[in-house]
Amino acid sequence: MRLNSINRRLVITTSAIALFAFLAIVTFSPLALRALADSAHLNWARLSNVGQTYGAISALITALAFGGVVISLWYQAREVSATRAQAIRSFHFDLLRMELEDEGHMWASGAPWGYAIPADYRRLREHIFVHMWLSFWQSQFVLKEMSAEFVRGSAKELFYGKAGREYWMAVGHNRLEVSEGRDLEYLQIVDDEYWKALKNGPPVTPEGGSTQRISTPGIIKRDRRRTAASCAVAAAAGALAGHLICQALTHRRHRSGGPFQEQKGPPLYRMPGWHVTPSRNARIPHCARRR
Repeated sequence: MRLNSINRRLVITTSAIALFAFLAIVTFSPLALRALADSAHLNWARLSNVGQTYGAISALITALAFGGVVISLWYQAREVSATRAQAIRSFHFDLLRMELEDEGHMWASGAPWGYAIPADYRRLREHIFVHMWLSFWQSQFVLKEMSAEFVRGSAKELFYGKAGREYWMAVGHNRLEVSEGRDLEYLQIVDDEYWKALKNGPPVTPEGGSTQRISTPGIIKRDRRRTAASCAVAAAAGALAGHLICQALTHRRHRSGGPFQEQKGPPLYRMPGWHVTPSRNARIPHCARRR
């Protein structure tokens, strides 16, 4: 406590001395400059004219510095706006993921949300999945991270399938009416590729007809439970196999004359043509004895 008080006093004293020194320099600087001019016989009027010639360069440098500050503030504002939009979109994707994982959450959100979509869980999951892809491409296009050519190629691939065409047929017109700026430009590109896909022919369908209908909730949770059960069965099978192998080895040892005892002393090396006499404390199994 005492040390903190001493440090505080030292800081206050140093600040006061620095302030008085600055005020003294500002106050007595004209007198010092006058004394310097009288002693060195300087022409202050001529020096003043020389200094004014650098005024234009100084103004230019000041303008450039001010422009740099403005550009930096603009980039910071743009970055903050992009970060905010990304946070909002991430939260939106989390909500959509909850609807994909649980059928109850999807019905609680008001599905099919007033669109001409069948009230079928599988069809609604496809609708949400296509929406997530198009929203991701839209955010990248708005941030100028994705070009118009890349958007055209991605939309062309999306509209090869039936789910993409059904989604755009249900919501495309509404999204075009409420958008503007780069969002509207992006949606116009997607709409153009949609009509091109319709002219090219029917969509690509999976082999064997339509996919299996999904009508049970908690599909992903059920898959996780199946994976955990499979791991548990594999671990139990491994433990049982290890136990059986240990029993087989033990039975084999008993049949060969009992378990081996640990040999005391240096190890025995038997090479071709050599005859080694074991020590008294070493026990050799029956199968290794010479008859």
